[in-house]
Amino acid sequence: MLGLRSFIRRACFSIRAKASLEPISKHQDWESTVILEDDSGFFGPDIPLRRIEERGRTYLNQAKELSSHKSFEESNGLLDRAMDAFKSTFGEEYPEIYDVYKNKAKNFFRLKSWDQGIEWYQKAVEHSYKKLDNRSALLEYFIDRAWAHVERKEFDKAESFYKKIFDLIHNEEAKYHTQVLTALDDMAHMYHMKGDLNMALNYHYEALKRVDNLKVSDQPYKAKILTHIAQIHTELGDSGEALRCAKTALELYEKSAAIDDPAELSWCYNTIGEALNKEGNSSEADKYFEKAAELKNKIDKGDFFAEVGTKSFMEKTKKAGKVSKLDQDEFMD
Repeated sequence: MLGLRSFIRRACFSIRAKASLEPISKHQDWESTVILEDDSGFFGPDIPLRRIEERGRTYLNQAKELSSHKSFEESNGLLDRAMDAFKSTFGEEYPEIYDVYKNKAKNFFRLKSWDQGIEWYQKAVEHSYKKLDNRSALLEYFIDRAWAHVERKEFDKAESFYKKIFDLIHNEEAKYHTQVLTALDDMAHMYHMKGDLNMALNYHYEALKRVDNLKVSDQPYKAKILTHIAQIHTELGDSGEALRCAKTALELYEKSAAIDDPAELSWCYNTIGEALNKEGNSSEADKYFEKAAELKNKIDKGDFFAEVGTKSFMEKTKKAGKVSKLDQDEFMD
């Protein structure tokens, strides 16, 4: 049934996308109109501004949807169309231009086209300066820019941007709660990549201390951090602590009304399996490896719609249906 629903959802999305790209008809809702150069028929002359704005928002929303399905290049094509629509009305002053620039930057980062991503993010930041308080926009840029440098193993540059993040937040951690959690968790991953497992643990625990245990939306995040902590304890040889953290993470995932990222749950199953293997309980470990593989297969079939990086999840196997020790960077690529 999940596979059928997946097929229907994709078919509906395809139909909606094609329908929205048909030429818009002429409606004199507003007195103001704008003359646009014809672009493959989706803009015509004398189209009212309101209709052009609607078209721009449609393209922007469809671009975000495509990004969520990892169709980053197609998403960028729609973002270009959205940008043309918005700029044809109020030029660079249009507020959605920031979202267009930012989403293009994120798409290029996901494609690992770092220089292009940075270029578009800089355009987004320049546009954000038109707001009275653009700190949220700057923090998003600094966080993504820092991670781009981590991916390129430019750790000194990454650390400089993490410093900018906390300088900008200063004493307003409560206001920028999500950004603080993300930055701390990313720093932990950076030190993990550098091989400094103790420093990685320190930053994961710093993030964990800031999780709001009464906030429902923080629970999947807490589960993710605990899974990362469990993985590091496994690498350090402390399988008992690894098992405790991973099972606590699993309880949190199972209590969550919605799992933001099913790949994280797969990894949690796998981490429990690794810890059990270290303790010599291979038969019980196999059960969790099988759960991880089963969920991963559902993700691959499209039964879960989430932005996840699981291409390398099954590259290393000990036997059919059993996942071997995962490299964290590969799994979360």
